[in-house]
Amino acid sequence: MPPKLLHPYLSRRGDPDIKHVLALHEDFDVSKDAAARSFAQAHDGIVALAVVRDGEVLRVYRHIKFPRLAPLIDKRVPKGSRYWQGSKNKTEPTELREVVAGQWLESTWGKRLPELYEQLLFQQAGYALIMLWPEQSEEDDEFDPDENRTSKQRLADRMSRRFG
Repeated sequence: MPPKLLHPYLSRRGDPDIKHVLALHEDFDVSKDAAARSFAQAHDGIVALAVVRDGEVLRVYRHIKFPRLAPLIDKRVPKGSRYWQGSKNKTEPTELREVVAGQWLESTWGKRLPELYEQLLFQQAGYALIMLWPEQSEEDDEFDPDENRTSKQRLADRMSRRFG
C-alpha cells in the first residue's frame, strides 16, 4: 500500500472503524493483518489493533502516539475486555464501546487515563481483531505548569508563594 495512496484513502474514512480495515484488505488486496498494521500506523486517529487467537494477543499494531500498553498477563486479552463477552460466531464488527482504560493502558502517576473505546471483529479459526481508540477529554489537554518541574522546584515555588 503506497503511502501516497494510503493517506488520502484513509483521510476520507473519518473516525476509526474496523470496517475500514476490512475495506483496506479488499481494496488493496492485502491480508487483514497487513491492512490492520497499515491502518494503525497511517490513520489520523490514534489507534491500536491487536491480533488475537483463542484469547492470546499475538501482536499489536499501534499509532506512534498511542498511549503505552499495560503488560498483558500471559499475553491474554484482559478479562474486562468485551472479547470475553461477545459471540465468537459473529462475522460483522461489533459497535465501538467504551471499556475500562486501565485494563489495556499503562497508567502514569498523576495523569488521568483517556477514555478508551474497543471494537472487535471475530474471524475464522479463533482469530479476532481488537481495535482500541483512546479519546482524551478536553480538560486533560489543559496546560499543567508542574509537568516538567522536579519536586524540589515545585516545593520551592510553593514556599515562595506561602512565605513570600
